[in-house]
Amino acid sequence: PGGAETGAHVYIDRTLSTVYKGQLSGYRTGLAAIEASVDCGFSAADSGTQDATLRDIDDGKNTEVSTGFFNTLLGHTWQGMFCDPIHGGNREFMGWDLIGYPGIKLVWSAEDQAIGAKVNPEHASVEKFGGRAR
Repeated sequence: PGGAETGAHVYIDRTLSTVYKGQLSGYRTGLAAIEASVDCGFSAADSGTQDATLRDIDDGKNTEVSTGFFNTLLGHTWQGMFCDPIHGGNREFMGWDLIGYPGIKLVWSAEDQAIGAKVNPEHASVEKFGGRAR
């Protein structure tokens, strides 16, 4: 699954209105630069062009987009992909399933902890235990 499928953008939107609100202006500037970096507009470009553009930004070949912003965006996307779903990302536990994380477990058996053990996903969020989104 990709970031859009997992709801990483929902996580980013939520955190930009709370804990990352000081970064909102930088996001607007950085996303506008990404959009303008493709002649027809990044959002209108085909997926191959979008991927190539993002690779160029990541490699520092595209100087129109700050590598600092791109690294922030990438980091926040990863957070949204793998966070506890209570924060808006990791829709349907897709990120956790991708890396084989079974979710929050309060009790781990000896079998669960054995080397090479396959632990069945419980798809449990911190919300199950009374946790709340920040």
